Amino acid sequence: MDYKNSDRLLFICASAGNGGHRLGRIVSCAENVYWYSHVNNGLHPWAAERNNIIKGKDISQYHYDRLLPSGVVPLVGERVEKYWSEDDVDYYYSVVWPKLMQSANADQILEHRYLTWVLHDAPENVRSRFPNSKIINLIDDDVDSVALRYFQTTSLFPAKIENTDIKPSSYLSNFSKLIKDMETKNLKPSIRDLWCFQKHNEFFYNPIYDQEYLRDIKLELADLDAKKNSPVSNSLSLTWARLDVGSIESYLDSRLNENFKHLI
Repeated sequence: MDYKNSDRLLFICASAGNGGHRLGRIVSCAENVYWYSHVNNGLHPWAAERNNIIKGKDISQYHYDRLLPSGVVPLVGERVEKYWSEDDVDYYYSVVWPKLMQSANADQILEHRYLTWVLHDAPENVRSRFPNSKIINLIDDDVDSVALRYFQTTSLFPAKIENTDIKPSSYLSNFSKLIKDMETKNLKPSIRDLWCFQKHNEFFYNPIYDQEYLRDIKLELADLDAKKNSPVSNSLSLTWARLDVGSIESYLDSRLNENFKHLI
């Protein structure tokens, strides 16, 4: 199956801290969108409860992993690309990613339903990789409030992806080297620990940097938000303030289960 050119790939592009996984659950209430049903994710998309098993779900009840009965749907976007050298990113998408999709039996789902990813990438970057995909672009209502939520939640997530299948086995990227350096004294660095290490050469985050860190988060999100406001073909742009369920149903040519209301 030509996964990269499939028209059944559905990407939800959202700033970290702006409820991308919450929107992912709402979208997964559509009849033609696959839900990653698992006791740890919730058997239904509207079953959003905290647990300590899936990383991040103790921080946000809406978080979920891309779990299939046969494996895990492999990651795309900047969160995986930083584990590869610039010259090898195309190799990941052309060789590694399709093999992982096949081993997870993703083709069986894509024959009938959309598979979703929640990404923190600019939609135009996603479109360049996946020309026939669907993209739901969640634009920030207010960068400052999203930055505060990032500061309070996202920054506590692990900085490192554990899945070795999506990483090169023959070398460490600059990002991987950075994480390895951190792990000499901090075995489980968070995103905010990583920021502190890069900015102040300290292995653990220190609250004395709260204002500086929040300022940097705002700058990062403002830059992404500007890119997210650029039009991209065959995409749907939304905000939480102007969340139009009807537009989602029209875009996906499907109806949402009424239980989506538990997620609003």
